[in-house]
Amino acid sequence: MRAGTARFVVAQIEAGKSVDAAVRAAIEDLSHLRGGRLRELIIHAIDCDGEAYVAAVNAEAPVFYLYWNEDLRRAERRAAEAISLTFAA
Repeated sequence: MRAGTARFVVAQIEAGKSVDAAVRAAIEDLSHLRGGRLRELIIHAIDCDGEAYVAAVNAEAPVFYLYWNEDLRRAERRAAEAISLTFAA
């Protein structure tokens, strides 16, 4: 079953939440799913101002990504925030 996580994040940003708050709200939404098993999920989000946030849900190893904008000479290697998630009972 699809959870619509990408659209949920976009809707949260459109409603005025910061990028990290939008991703955290999506993770909270996912935590209410019942049954099954959520394996590794990487959620990337960026707003119109270039603020980025990446969460690595249930990742077994550190996750890194490259971030670049026109003000940077070269892309920056950044670490995603590691988040452990279990389903509601």
